[in-house]
Amino acid sequence: MSRLRPAQWAFASLTVLIGAVCILLGLWQLDRLEERRQRNQTIQAQLDQPIVDLSAGLDPADDLTYRRLRARGTFDAAHEIMLSNRSYSGQAGVHLITPLEIDGTDFAILVDRGWIPASQAGAGERLAFRLEGTVEVSGIGRPSQTEPSIALLADPTAGPDSPPLLQWRFLHLPSLQQQVPYELLPVILEATEPIGTQTLPKPQTEIDLSEGSHLSYAIQWFAFAAISFLGGAAWLARGLARRRPNP
Repeated sequence: MSRLRPAQWAFASLTVLIGAVCILLGLWQLDRLEERRQRNQTIQAQLDQPIVDLSAGLDPADDLTYRRLRARGTFDAAHEIMLSNRSYSGQAGVHLITPLEIDGTDFAILVDRGWIPASQAGAGERLAFRLEGTVEVSGIGRPSQTEPSIALLADPTAGPDSPPLLQWRFLHLPSLQQQVPYELLPVILEATEPIGTQTLPKPQTEIDLSEGSHLSYAIQWFAFAAISFLGGAAWLARGLARRRPNP
């Protein structure tokens, strides 16, 4: 190695640095994969438990996150909101979020009724999706979404004299609680079956419990590391071979 020129030393250092970074990124993807597997196991364990009938009474100790839920009650269309920027089969739209006042309780729960096209998201068009009287909703309890730390991406904070916010980017329950007159349960009921006879809103499908692309990304990063190390070594060896005097 003492025969390496300064430029070759610099190139060797660069290939080692690039390879090391690629290895770290590959290990990070493996950590993400393990986190996702553990999360999937936790969610599946919750899904495998018996259905919780919210209208039959609530145990404060119950963790409703990712539990299969059933509730009967009446929708409060006056406090309905929309979850913006949602697509279905490549078509732009929103999710319709309506509070359900649960029969026999003093609680309500936000129901993600599903997707509607953007062309039907106006105040007049949404009247077609109103459901009067008692309805029964089945679905999965989703946790409150976290507002991003970047203020520009977060939903605006309504002042005391501001009208309720109609379009939301994130379903952050503490913020949503401020614009409804009743106590909300700490989960969002994501409907997985049509409510009534309506074909829209389009309910969500089951939760994605796949492992994602973390393993393939890790393999790619490790491959990049191998290319960096082996390619750099081959280039240096070729350069040194050229400098050897002919016998």
